[in-house]
Amino acid sequence: MRVMFTLLLLLGGCQKDFDDQYTETEKKVKAAEAKLDAEMAKEAAKEPGEGSNNN
Repeated sequence: MRVMFTLLLLLGGCQKDFDDQYTETEKKVKAAEAKLDAEMAKEAAKEPGEGSNNN
């Protein structure tokens, strides 16, 4: 019984660490995504409108 309890405590601690790391990584990914979106919007604003034919 003690072994099961100890195992549950260890797994619970690992889960918290995983959740913290996941949250931190998610924040970094969302920040990088926002940066890329901003850069793409900036580049799109520089380019002439696509879809218009000047023939």
